[in-house]
Amino acid sequence: MYATPSVANIPPERELQIPTPRPVRFTWKSRFLRYFLFNALLIGLVWGQWLVTTDIRELEQLADSGRVTQGTVSRRHVTYGKKTKYFLDYYYRVEGVGRGVQVFSDTVQVEFADFYGKDDGSPIPVTYLPSDPETHRMGGVNALRVADSRDHDYGLFLFFGVVSVVLVGGVEIYNQGRRLLLRDGQVVIGQVIDHKIVRGKSTTYKLVYRYEVPFNDMVYREVCVSHALFTQFNDGDDITVLYRENRPNYGTPYITITEAEILDPDTF
Repeated sequence: MYATPSVANIPPERELQIPTPRPVRFTWKSRFLRYFLFNALLIGLVWGQWLVTTDIRELEQLADSGRVTQGTVSRRHVTYGKKTKYFLDYYYRVEGVGRGVQVFSDTVQVEFADFYGKDDGSPIPVTYLPSDPETHRMGGVNALRVADSRDHDYGLFLFFGVVSVVLVGGVEIYNQGRRLLLRDGQVVIGQVIDHKIVRGKSTTYKLVYRYEVPFNDMVYREVCVSHALFTQFNDGDDITVLYRENRPNYGTPYITITEAEILDPDTF
């Protein structure tokens, strides 16, 4: 037993007695999440495209008009985490830029071999753009490096773009499915038959329930819930379940659908 007293939600809530299709809408939290995700996706794609385009354009300019000068490693440092990253701080001098000698500095992430192949004070080649000395890259820049960077940058952009679209699209499909279930779902009274607690890095709470669909088929399912909802039901409590006629084996407890809401029939 998990709740005292039992909080069974039967008979079906008044709004579920409205004939289908019911008037529904996304909750304000879902509307905000959808707005945030779509805008984040759009901004991320535009920003990513700008970064790739800028990097390739600068490399092309350096390959065409860049000059090579000697830079100096000023510091080496490492960051530790799931993956160890190696960095070199360096500076380089440029003469004849209107104010005599100017010093520019930067930090670049390098491979393990490049990191341990350099010491503080080690010389390194730096290619810079005479018209804009801050535009530079460590090492030489030629057509091969431009082509390799173009393939690498656009490959990463495409990969993360596709992953982002899939993730945002998956959230949208899920939310739309919950909204349609609320709009068109058939109502049946099921029964909570068990509680499960799965412990790991985080604790997951599950309700196991069953309900009967047409042709006397008994369906058994479980759903992840919050701790508060987990403790609201006792084994044996009735629970209102919604299912789609074309997918009766995928019924969902009405109380867990928080992405959308049924509009008040008296004001709709």
